[in-house]
Amino acid sequence: MSDWLNSFLSNLDKETVTVLGTGFAAAVVALVAGLRGIKRGQPTSAALTDTANAITKMSCGAPELTPLLRKMLANQQEQNLRQIEMAGDIQRMGEKITRIEDRTHR
Repeated sequence: MSDWLNSFLSNLDKETVTVLGTGFAAAVVALVAGLRGIKRGQPTSAALTDTANAITKMSCGAPELTPLLRKMLANQQEQNLRQIEMAGDIQRMGEKITRIEDRTHR
């Protein structure tokens, strides 16, 4: 088994090792963040931000991940804002429908 592992690792180039190492580091960071979240209660958006920052710090050999993680975090925050706006729109539409029903039933 160790011969196979040694031959596999010796055939990898530096970029592939960096990507695999970053993926492994991200998995470890996610596991630690999950365990902290379970220990303290439910994970918050601050925990997600901390996890993203930790992954970004660990990915020094793969700089293309840094803007991608930041973009994903910004997209998540944008989606949260859209959901809040949609909830308000739904509430207003419900009130309008109620007023229309009240007017037509009299």
